Amino acid sequence: MYNYEDYKGVRNKTWEVLIESGVGGLPVKVAQIAGVLGIGLMSIEKGREIVEFCKLPAEMTELGAFSVYTDKWNILYNGNADRNTVRFLTAREIGHIVLRHEPKSLKVGCFTAYYFDGSGIKDGYAVEADVFAAGLLSPACVLWKYNIAEPDDIEKMCGLPREQALLRSGRMKKLIQRGSFLRHDLEKKVYEQFIRES
Repeated sequence: MYNYEDYKGVRNKTWEVLIESGVGGLPVKVAQIAGVLGIGLMSIEKGREIVEFCKLPAEMTELGAFSVYTDKWNILYNGNADRNTVRFLTAREIGHIVLRHEPKSLKVGCFTAYYFDGSGIKDGYAVEADVFAAGLLSPACVLWKYNIAEPDDIEKMCGLPREQALLRSGRMKKLIQRGSFLRHDLEKKVYEQFIRES
């Protein structure tokens, strides 16, 4: 079950990653974050060698993005997919990794590949990864600062897929109504980081 304490842990991890990566502008640079975290990022087409070496099932390569651990975490994404979808799914995969979700494993000879494929996820992993991705790509305190709360603006400014922009807009409207901004030290650091860069 996913509860508010779980949410706060994911939210805080999102802020920590934004601070660590030094990102300070919209749209958030997912490749910069992956690089700082030591996560490889490449299209499935360019990562064909990994796909073939790990003998990953064909249905995995049909996903928008997935992660696989060989000597380090690599996120492979469908280079033909919509750019905003790729951004969100890539951020989602970063979420799985930094939140230390338990991956599936696939034995390949004397080698084991670890990956997240979106099926059989325990106790809210998918929800946590979605919350992480939304917070990473559209930090609420930054949207608040620039008075961005409508789905069209969030989609355009943050590079979120339409469905996620609609969800984020709903969340922003609740946060605005509550006046729930800059209450946590990490959130204040994210806010200051984005203000310095603008």
